[in-house]
Amino acid sequence: MTIGQLYPLWRETKRASLKPASYSTYVLLAERHILPAVGDKEGMTAEDLRSFQAGLQAKGLRPKTVKDVLGVLMNMLRFGEEKGCLGHAPRRPAAEAAPKADDLEVLTLEQERKLLYSLGQGTSLRDLGLYLALTCGLEASEICALRWQDLDLDHGFVHVIGEDASRNIPLSTEQIRFIGPLAQGHLPHEYVIYGRGRPLEPRYLRAYCKRRLGGVDIKTLRHSFAVRCLESGTDLLAIGRLLGVSSVRALADRYGRYVPTDLRRSMERMMQML
Repeated sequence: MTIGQLYPLWRETKRASLKPASYSTYVLLAERHILPAVGDKEGMTAEDLRSFQAGLQAKGLRPKTVKDVLGVLMNMLRFGEEKGCLGHAPRRPAAEAAPKADDLEVLTLEQERKLLYSLGQGTSLRDLGLYLALTCGLEASEICALRWQDLDLDHGFVHVIGEDASRNIPLSTEQIRFIGPLAQGHLPHEYVIYGRGRPLEPRYLRAYCKRRLGGVDIKTLRHSFAVRCLESGTDLLAIGRLLGVSSVRALADRYGRYVPTDLRRSMERMMQML
């Protein structure tokens, strides 16, 4: 049996076990990246996986997308092994190293203000996606999985289904005012950002971000959100909860160089109280 022939059985199993947004993401990744490349293979070797990974990277996909696609493929291979349809699933190839703090691109406060003003002038739902990345720290994949019912404006939360766990991000009054008019006329089950009747694939949102913002990557908006949180006095543990990152060490490694200024401000406030 080939991976392509196994796919319908795997897909139906996932439909029953995953939340709808996660299921849609799995299907998109499988049909866009996996089946066209390896659907005719009867299993894969470790070398096949490394070649497949290199092909994804050659397309210019960001490391997070490559990681997600490989995760879906490994899930399919292990499923095929368990069902006796495919051979032994090889070990997953190593992922690219995470960027160092010095490699992070972060918007200045002035750039962020100008961007917020610009996004507020339009009615594009893709601009809403960029707004959520900048003001809630969402990743492109999380934004593309959002349905209107996940934007709970009555209670002031965004319900996010992440890779490892779900989380609720509180919305400010200003954010609710921004989102409210764009939510009018949409059904709760509809995806917030879609293309051709399907949820938009994250890479298209990333490409839109670069066109719209003159080369700025959407992950820069997420990093800027984290840095603004630090600068406003939010601790790393709380930022981790907002970003869906459980490791405080990982956050410290990534954003640690932005902490000293905040600590200095805290010390100054403390001394003023004495």
